[in-house]
Amino acid sequence: MNYFDPEGPIATIAMTRIPALVASDSAEYRGPILFNPGGPGGSGVDMIATAGRHFQSVVGPHFDILGFDPRGVCLLELRFEGDYLSLVYCVIRCWAFYARI
Repeated sequence: MNYFDPEGPIATIAMTRIPALVASDSAEYRGPILFNPGGPGGSGVDMIATAGRHFQSVVGPHFDILGFDPRGVCLLELRFEGDYLSLVYCVIRCWAFYARI
């Protein structure tokens, strides 16, 4: 995976989202909050599946709650080999793709 070669090899990152309880086009919508379980070995997908609604009750209903599985964890299909900024770029691209659905 290479930021400068978007047509090159890709990594598939497992992500999950609990939508905000307000519409995304509402003036009250505040955007996504991305949770990372830390690690090593923590699954952000599992964390959000089990505790995402609790997080939303703490931060408020105006946010989407997101989680992802970092490299080498759980539902990640490919082992990500790259720098941190490339990973962040990939997560943003994944979010942008799923936000359109």
